[in-house]
Parts: sequence; structure tokens; C-alpha cells
Amino acid sequence: MTHSSATCPDCERLSAAYESATIRWFRLDSQRQIAQFGRDAEMSNSIAGELARVDELRKTMRQALRNHIFLEHGKTTHAFAA
Repeated sequence: MTHSSATCPDCERLSAAYESATIRWFRLDSQRQIAQFGRDAEMSNSIAGELARVDELRKTMRQALRNHIFLEHGKTTHAFAA
């Protein structure tokens, strides 16, 4: 018998990792916008590179969570939409 997704430690871990990456993405995007408004091209480009890496991490964590829910709990989910 599998755990419900509401109490599953793997669901909680994957969800927390996705949430953390999402928060990081929003913070970086805000910093990038500030750099753009301040016309700091070097800083903006530096942040954009990190933003792309964090975006890829978000996508990876979102897919890992979806796969886990499907494989371990037999459910499909539309949660965590792109």
C-alpha cells in the first residue's frame, strides 16, 4: 500500500525543492529587472545566466514531482503547471 500524496515524505521533499527553486527564480527575476532598470548590463547578464539555471532546476523538480505522484500514487496531476 502506498502513502497518500498528502503524507508521503518523497512528495513533501520534492514539493519543498520545487518551492525553493521557484522562490529563488522570482528573487533572481526581480534582481534582473532592477539591474535592467538601472542599465547595468553586466549585472543583468550575470543574473540572466543564473536565472536560466534556476529555471531548468524548477522544470526538473516539477517533472520529478509529477512523475513521483503518477508512479507512486497512481494519479495524474495538472498541478505545478508551467
